[in-house]
Amino acid sequence: MNFEDTKNLQSKILEIYSRVAEESKSLQGQWNLSCLDSCGECCFNPNITAREFEFYPLMFHLLDVNELEDFYQKFWGENSKKSKNIQGGVCVLLETKSSLSLENSQSLNSYRPGRCSAYEFRPLVCRAFGVMIRKKNDFYESSICRLIKKQYALHSEKFEEYLSSHHVNKEEVLQCVEDFAYQLNALHPEFLNQKELPINLAMKSAAEKILFLSSFHGYDKN
Repeated sequence: MNFEDTKNLQSKILEIYSRVAEESKSLQGQWNLSCLDSCGECCFNPNITAREFEFYPLMFHLLDVNELEDFYQKFWGENSKKSKNIQGGVCVLLETKSSLSLENSQSLNSYRPGRCSAYEFRPLVCRAFGVMIRKKNDFYESSICRLIKKQYALHSEKFEEYLSSHHVNKEEVLQCVEDFAYQLNALHPEFLNQKELPINLAMKSAAEKILFLSSFHGYDKN
């Protein structure tokens, strides 16, 4: 893909991301489930994977504000002290907080607080955490964070009971993570060929690609 193709695709990726967010918000409201205040527990998983193209929107945003080169050098440059995260580890976008409120500490036995520093541009895998629906064989199943399940046990059980009674091919169609992944794959043939990578490596690959393409394009953000 050339620069213009990639730039046009990133806006379409964001449109799909927006639909994922709307679906998750709708499910949370319908079933009285929600993420916990200041919780970043899912982001501490060192085994999260993503594909390069999932980070194109973030990289074009950084390019627009003239921060892409600095972003790349901060984490993967020759003098970066954070370069150990290239092959894996916790996502470099995670910002941690040093303490929990007393209320949160008491309501949950423990969780690690934090937030995404690029939340608006987070990839599909991150949007699948929290409250979403997945397909398993011919049935739907819930995708609910274990902390949400614990905090809202009764509501979680009702949601899971509802999904267990729905057959994928015979009942009403429910929006699933797999459906959104299919929509992303359909945007360009190259997306189907991209492999899942450790999240930081996928991010690095995306940054390198956009830096390379923009260097030959003479990019003007206007």
